[in-house]
Amino acid sequence: MSKTRLSTLVERLEERRATLVAAESCTGGLFSDTITDIPGASAFYKGSVVAYTVEIKRDVLNVGEDLIREHGPVSKEVTQEMARQVSEVLDADFSVAITGNAGPTADQGTLGEGFISAHARSGDTLVRKFNFQGNRWDVKQQAVDKAVDLLLELMGG
Repeated sequence: MSKTRLSTLVERLEERRATLVAAESCTGGLFSDTITDIPGASAFYKGSVVAYTVEIKRDVLNVGEDLIREHGPVSKEVTQEMARQVSEVLDADFSVAITGNAGPTADQGTLGEGFISAHARSGDTLVRKFNFQGNRWDVKQQAVDKAVDLLLELMGG
């Protein structure tokens, strides 16, 4: 993780007096761990939901079961809804959602395939598909890096 990009994200959140939350699936809390390693993160980071199963996506994040069934738990549509819903559930200005298949099995989708969505309370949302390489740790770390990048893009570069 580039300390510069992470510092820029923190600066942008602090300038806006904005809050951030996350919904994580394949990263299992690594995004939250990365953010909470920053001294003073509690000034802008409210928390996260690790939605590792379909049930948590549905029951905690209020992602529609029909949406999950139609598109799959690792999809653009579900990731976008996770970002929107975690922002509502945890009442934050910005949110990020991360889903994917970190391997080593390909039960649902392609190994290394992931989706990340960044959402602003204003309604602006970005979602991207990624094909990460490497082992589970590599995939998780790459997903966290791209989540920071996507949040920065949402906030204007």
